[in-house]
Amino acid sequence: MDAPAPRGETVDEPLTPRQRDILGVITSAVQRTGQAPALTAIGEQLGGITPPSVYKHILALEQKGYVRRHPNRRPPIELLLPSPSAPQSQLQALVRLAGSLQAGHPLLLSDTGEDVAVERDLLGSTSRNVVALRVQGFGLCSEGLLDGDVLIVRTGSEATSGATVVALLDGGGATVRRYIVETGVTTLASAQPGGEPLRVSRITIYGIVLAARRRYAPT
Repeated sequence: MDAPAPRGETVDEPLTPRQRDILGVITSAVQRTGQAPALTAIGEQLGGITPPSVYKHILALEQKGYVRRHPNRRPPIELLLPSPSAPQSQLQALVRLAGSLQAGHPLLLSDTGEDVAVERDLLGSTSRNVVALRVQGFGLCSEGLLDGDVLIVRTGSEATSGATVVALLDGGGATVRRYIVETGVTTLASAQPGGEPLRVSRITIYGIVLAARRRYAPT
């Protein structure tokens, strides 16, 4: 079962000095007022750069994943990622919400069109092959997961012993457990103290869980 390609990538392409300046002006304005400034205001803060020149650099920032343009909205620029001068823990990448996971059922993978913002330092060197899955139901309560939680998963069939994985059992039913391999025996250990482990002869690993997110109130 192939995972959808991640929508977002960690931003690795460097910014030019002018792009960095413009992104800094936008970031500062968003922090102060909650919205990005107009092209004219950006140019004035940088010594009189013309709006067409500012627009050209904003197109480049959009291609690199820092902003998104909304021509028919006000403000017309949405900040997606803060300035690279921000602390590493505050930098974010966007990963695709690839579908949902319900314990004991096959993964429901689809292009939801939604993205999840993830701290870049959780992803290591790249967000390649990282997707998000939304938990459905309460079948994973013993693993500390509730209905509506979002898992950040690096897809791939390889996992080291001790990693928490999204696993597909015989018949395709999904679960989230700690993957243990000892003396050739594969065990899916429960996060619950004293929980009954699953000893399996064959599983398919969908991916390694990097983080779990829970929202306690609507935004």
